[in-house]
Amino acid sequence: MFPLDEPQSDQLQPEPPVPPSRSAPGLNDPEEFAAFVDRFFNEEMSKSHIPGAAISVVKDGKVFFAKGYGYANVEKKIPVDVDRTLFRVASLSKLFTATAAMQLYERGQLDLNAPVDQYLTSFKLENPFSEPVRVAQLMTHTDGTTKRRIGIAARTAAEMEPLGDYLTNHMPPIVWKPGKLYSYSSHSIALLGYLVERVSNTPFAEYVDRNILQPLKMSRSTFLQPPPPSLANDLAVGYQYRKGQFHPVPYLYLNIAPGASMSATTADMTHFMLAHLLKGQYESSQILQPETVQLMHQQHFTPHPKLPGTGYSFRERLENNIRMVGHLGSLRGYSS
Repeated sequence: MFPLDEPQSDQLQPEPPVPPSRSAPGLNDPEEFAAFVDRFFNEEMSKSHIPGAAISVVKDGKVFFAKGYGYANVEKKIPVDVDRTLFRVASLSKLFTATAAMQLYERGQLDLNAPVDQYLTSFKLENPFSEPVRVAQLMTHTDGTTKRRIGIAARTAAEMEPLGDYLTNHMPPIVWKPGKLYSYSSHSIALLGYLVERVSNTPFAEYVDRNILQPLKMSRSTFLQPPPPSLANDLAVGYQYRKGQFHPVPYLYLNIAPGASMSATTADMTHFMLAHLLKGQYESSQILQPETVQLMHQQHFTPHPKLPGTGYSFRERLENNIRMVGHLGSLRGYSS
């Protein structure tokens, strides 16, 4: 294209190089970004049969954009509210468990290089190798355990097993030499949560609430199953779409709570995002020291130098040669 006030020649001229932008245009203008996101969600929710969703974006130390779409409860026509609606965030829970472990590391109570068995009394890991499983390997999923799905959830709260009892009876065996292979496992993080519980002498959900959620003012987030009465009515219903209709899915009571049981609002999650982006600090609360946050985010294992790897629970991803760290979550009826 040519400017309208310049004559066009018969030959195409090379376009002048466009100077690189320091920031994508949509992340400078909230209204432009809102239009883009509205269009995306309206199209994707209809195409993929998603009843409700929420998004939050932080930039320059504060919330840039947050909005809910669709319904938290289809039958009752309750709309998604970013400040009020809780979602089961599934494996995003793992980032909180790792953060809790790193707090204990800072205090000298948890040695990342120590054998996990050093902290266990009621059971030991089933490990045929001479190399022990070390605490840090639980966060990089290089402990050598297999995946296990059967028995990870109960139908009722009464059938749920205490974390220590469940792991005593159901912790998968070590089948690969520790430290050699990445194999994603919720049991690895459930075991890390159990170490947090044992070292701090505090029930896991209570420890996280006291040391992470409260300092970050995440008052509408919890690891309790189900959420406490003050939050339970605002939990988004999980659905599956079958034969043209949304069908609610039963609430799963997860025995691997530190790996997947957290429920949170979108607004609350921005507080956690900001704390990790701002070197461990949110407003006046410092949940981790800057060097500890850096240690969590840096790469600790990769299957090949040219491939993304993993930090301490944070997983690497490359887009347009930009390195990102984060996590995904999936639970029946929910995706994060």
